[in-house]
Amino acid sequence: MNHYEQDILEIKAIMQSFADAWNTYDAMRLAELFAEDADFVNVAGQWWKGRTELEQGHANAFGNHLKNTHMSFPGTTVKFLKPDLVICHSTWEMSGLTRPDGTSLPAKHGVLTAIAQQQHEQWQLIAVHNTETLPRIG
Repeated sequence: MNHYEQDILEIKAIMQSFADAWNTYDAMRLAELFAEDADFVNVAGQWWKGRTELEQGHANAFGNHLKNTHMSFPGTTVKFLKPDLVICHSTWEMSGLTRPDGTSLPAKHGVLTAIAQQQHEQWQLIAVHNTETLPRIG
């Protein structure tokens, strides 16, 4: 396995760790995947600046409307911009959403675009933009 193949596996492992932290509602563990000065634009368009804000934002969401959700990333592509800088696009699926009255909502799907940088021999997310996708018509 060459260096790039190993890096791709490490970046895909970060996305799995993202899902694992989400599925245990562990905002601190999720935030640790990010650089201290990372940016995160969530699916609702809120822009969290820095690891502390994105941890607090996820903790709030996990305690409220995302408390019973399950996240998975069925596909991730990785493109190298530089040897230590990548952009990846991960498709996601989220189930377990409910209305305020407790009735179930259908699963949602989207794309998470992430920039990751290798810093001190470790890959970290430095910027993420999350977008929900709508079902294709036709």
